[in-house]
Amino acid sequence: MTLFLYRRAILALGGAMLAAPALAQAYPDRPIRLIIPFPAGGGTDAQSRLLAQGLAQVLGQQVIAENRGGAGGSIGAEALARAAPDGYTLGIGTTSTHAINPALYRRLSYDVRRDFTPIGAYGLQPLVIVVRNELPARNLAEFLDLARRMEITAASPGNGTSGHLAAAILNVAAGTKLIHVPYRGESFANTDLVAGRVDCMFAQPTTAMPNAQAGMMRVLATTSAQRSPLLPELQTFQEAGVRDFEVVGWNALYGPAGLPAPLVERLNRAMNQAMRPEGIKPRMDALGVTPLGGAPAEPTALMERELPKWAAAVRAADVTAD
Repeated sequence: MTLFLYRRAILALGGAMLAAPALAQAYPDRPIRLIIPFPAGGGTDAQSRLLAQGLAQVLGQQVIAENRGGAGGSIGAEALARAAPDGYTLGIGTTSTHAINPALYRRLSYDVRRDFTPIGAYGLQPLVIVVRNELPARNLAEFLDLARRMEITAASPGNGTSGHLAAAILNVAAGTKLIHVPYRGESFANTDLVAGRVDCMFAQPTTAMPNAQAGMMRVLATTSAQRSPLLPELQTFQEAGVRDFEVVGWNALYGPAGLPAPLVERLNRAMNQAMRPEGIKPRMDALGVTPLGGAPAEPTALMERELPKWAAAVRAADVTAD
């Protein structure tokens, strides 16, 4: 490197170091777009909109939720990956978009390790299994017995979602005969379950519990390994003798690749502040979500733990998507 280029590099580095605090202090000076990779009305949508409200309160700027559903969350994830890394387009990453889809799709339009900047993990949530009121199974043991003897239709928010794979894994683990019926989102599947057009669904408590409490469907069990402290009355599949059956979803806040470190730190602090008890935590609790929070590296740690698990689940269930 010539002396001229060396001096130029030093000046550029110094300028960047001086600009970084100014960047964080000025941000945000206009509304932020939050991409939700699933349709409106589902559990991910409810949690994400709640997070958007919390971030807006902390940041003092509007956070506009935008649903970009389809292909197990891949369409929304791709939109985030292609956005400018300026902090004004953020997105939600989920178990489906960042842990299941890499194993499920032969040609995924984004790279989970390369195309995103993790900001923070904000929610952990098991699924629950719900059944239509007319199904002759009043508890989990009766449901498992029925599903081993006859075909049972199982709705899901779409191919490759955690609800889809939960049903496929249960078929392998328990010898049940669940027939997958994919929808374009959880709200659509939920509508048909309430109407009695499908038999059951692995759903997020966010959408399932209000309908169950209103008597529109029955909730039988949770998919966590232990009973949820937020839903202690619900039995687990492992308690019913289905060994090693556990399906727990997580959600995290991401930016596009290349998001500047000062903005990552600013957004991470805002997310953690929003998740406090005086913020949106009580409302997250009411949705059956265990708030997480923590450092920007946490979503990556979660993802790396989950990728091998879901790859094995996809192979065992013999499911693929194009």
